[in-house]
Amino acid sequence: CVGCVWFVVEESFVDFIYTNEKTGLGIASDVLQKLEKDGLSFKNCRGQGYDNGANMAGKYQGVQARLKEINEHAQFVPCAAHSLNLIGVHAASVSVKMISFFGIVQNIFNYFSGSTSRWEVLMRCLKITLKTHSDTRWASKYNAVHSLYCQFGGVIKALRDISTNPIFGDGVANAESILKQFDLEFVYFLVMWDKILNQIYRVNKLLQSSNISIDQASKMINCLNVSLQEMRDSGNEQIKTEAISICDKVGIKSELKIKRTKKTKHTQHKIGRAHV
Repeated sequence: CVGCVWFVVEESFVDFIYTNEKTGLGIASDVLQKLEKDGLSFKNCRGQGYDNGANMAGKYQGVQARLKEINEHAQFVPCAAHSLNLIGVHAASVSVKMISFFGIVQNIFNYFSGSTSRWEVLMRCLKITLKTHSDTRWASKYNAVHSLYCQFGGVIKALRDISTNPIFGDGVANAESILKQFDLEFVYFLVMWDKILNQIYRVNKLLQSSNISIDQASKMINCLNVSLQEMRDSGNEQIKTEAISICDKVGIKSELKIKRTKKTKHTQHKIGRAHV
């Protein structure tokens, strides 16, 4: 239209900054010095975006708070991808069973990667390698779970081959120990988390794209929330059916272990009569 002025927001990389500072005040000072050195005025800044670390996002002492004291127009918006990462981290840490599940996934990788001979046995059974994972990069959890989910049968075969071959020494007992942890519940969690992490992973990658707008990011997060809620409401039977099918294929008992309930002993109090 005549007289209209269009602006396009673009992200341009400036530089890496090496710093020994760990406090909000120290890091903010380094940022300001770098901008001044490059001839950029912080007074023209209209936004800040960091992860959710206390030294960066802190309300009173963080970098964003220190810089807003200088320029009130530099509004702080936390990194959407990092926030989504934290949601996943906290969701997986509220249940002992979930902590145990991800611990087993990591132990499987550590077991094979800790020995070249064991890794060779694994590679003969798989098409792609297993992956490690960490809490700081939630996407790594998807890679770790998905690689195990897609090649669970191969991992089982590798562990069984090692557990029956005395040449592996102490590795035999460790392989047997890992195999004992594979039951219907573990496979159920494997299928469930693969579906959950797949959706989070796709949104997380899109949130980090350079041309995404705030409204697009908001819509994607809302859609993710709806999708996960639908899975929570109706996906249980589908996941259970798939888990049972996987167990049947790899030779794992497709029934949940029933834990014995502890019997509470009732102490009987004898009341005696006093003889005068």
